[in-house]
Amino acid sequence: MPVKQNYDLFISFTASDKAYKFDNGRTINVIDNFKKYLEDHKHPQIKNKRFKVCTYTEDFELAPTVSQAIQNKLRQSSALLVFCSTASAESPYVQEELRYFMEEEKKEIIPVNYLLTPNNAFPEKFHLDVLGVNLVPAFSHKAWKKQAKLESHKLVAKVWQLPLTQTYNRFVRRDRLRKRNRFLISFSLIFVFLITAAIAGKERYKHNMMIKIEQRIVSSGGEIKMLPNGNIKVNLGRVENIKDDDLKSLDYLGAVEAVYLPFHNKLTDNGVSNLKDLTEITSLFIESYNLTGKGLHFLDRLTKLKELSLYGCNLKKDDLKIIMNFPLLRYLSLSSCTLNELDLEYLSHLRQLENLNLNYTQISNEGLRKIQGLIWIKKLSISDANITDSGLSVLSNFRSLEDLGLFHTEIGDTSIPTLLKLLNLKTLRIAHTRISAEGVEQLTTLGNIEKIVVHEDQYSNEEFIRLEELFKTKGIELWLVDF
Repeated sequence: MPVKQNYDLFISFTASDKAYKFDNGRTINVIDNFKKYLEDHKHPQIKNKRFKVCTYTEDFELAPTVSQAIQNKLRQSSALLVFCSTASAESPYVQEELRYFMEEEKKEIIPVNYLLTPNNAFPEKFHLDVLGVNLVPAFSHKAWKKQAKLESHKLVAKVWQLPLTQTYNRFVRRDRLRKRNRFLISFSLIFVFLITAAIAGKERYKHNMMIKIEQRIVSSGGEIKMLPNGNIKVNLGRVENIKDDDLKSLDYLGAVEAVYLPFHNKLTDNGVSNLKDLTEITSLFIESYNLTGKGLHFLDRLTKLKELSLYGCNLKKDDLKIIMNFPLLRYLSLSSCTLNELDLEYLSHLRQLENLNLNYTQISNEGLRKIQGLIWIKKLSISDANITDSGLSVLSNFRSLEDLGLFHTEIGDTSIPTLLKLLNLKTLRIAHTRISAEGVEQLTTLGNIEKIVVHEDQYSNEEFIRLEELFKTKGIELWLVDF
């Protein structure tokens, strides 16, 4: 008999994440406040139905063990909300809750971008570009509360599978539209504000400007944050209708160190050209299928870049040569880019590169051979590529490799000898490959291996039982994914 779903949502978090102290000195209970915003919602179509949330601090009942208490409430919950932080990533209870829901195919797991991004907290579950609930702490508790209320509407609509407008009341809809328009207008006013600063006092004006911009961006779904070194982090991932000319305003904010522009497919090369003078940038994340090599060359002066993501860009022959201008790069993602795989040889000049993402680039064995000199990298992702056993053999000298992603490739047991040479390997993702259960058993002999990820339908029940017993004996994690 199906278990009655008494809760719409189960919130997974740790005690250390419950309270947050903002820059203005105010400390608030993040979990309790967000739960209150969620439970204020009434279903627009079902009479007397309110959104109901379960947390371990308020709703757990007596059970023989903590695990049983957790599972009792998880069974009664329709969806799981996971607060992403260093503490939650290390919590055995959060890991147990996540694993339970991953086993329930029809139940949804929704990440919260809180003190860590979903991909950094749980890389095996959430991709780099996953769009979660945005509860990143803002400058003030008031700004965070505004953002949390906005996110609560979106989350309730998602869980109840309703149009977003049905979870808003008339005031919220009107207020949201007004704030969005005011934010978009603010970009065109920044230059006027800066002229006024020469009269009012440049430093004081800059501080006031930062507060105003932060409030407008937060109310529209984005983020501007002052880093400990005084530089600026700009995240416009959730700001709607960003256009090329809007990026001109970033030049007036001072020393911008990080710019995040995911999910903005309206951006073109002209928009990226507005970033060319932000020479203090160390982190740049762009997602646009309209960006080409021309736009990439506008970034040639950003020589301090340490992290660069160019999701979905269209690159032609020799466009990747510009990468040689960024010798400090530690992280490079070309995920979903259209590129000339022969140009990957330019990456060999990146002597400090540690993490390379080539997922969904459809590179072949020839492309893999072009990066065989990158023997110092620690993480390599080449999922959904046209790689075979003969091509993978070039990785045999990658002795520093700790994390290797090979989802959706044609490699099989012939690659086992190559993989066994990767003595520092800790995490291996081989879902949707041709590696047999016997091959997986051989991989457990790697001296430093901690986790192997396979697809839940990859092997028979008998093979999974045998593998689970072997992994338990050796203290290795066997992760099953459903994607």
